[in-house]
Amino acid sequence: MEQIKAIVPEFVKAGIVSPDIIMDIMTAKSLTEMKVKVKKSIKKQKEENNQIQQLTQQVEELQNNL
Repeated sequence: MEQIKAIVPEFVKAGIVSPDIIMDIMTAKSLTEMKVKVKKSIKKQKEENNQIQQLTQQVEELQNNL
């Protein structure tokens, strides 16, 4: 658990884990709970990044069409 707590700030700096999940991770009572929360946050961030990428592509296509 301490190792995960130690690397979480690096995840935040890299934009992999959102800052709002930090309190949940730091107050987790078990390793399983902590792992689930970290994985959930990473998955959510990836999905958000994919959506942003798709929207960016759509904007570029629309600009090219104009």
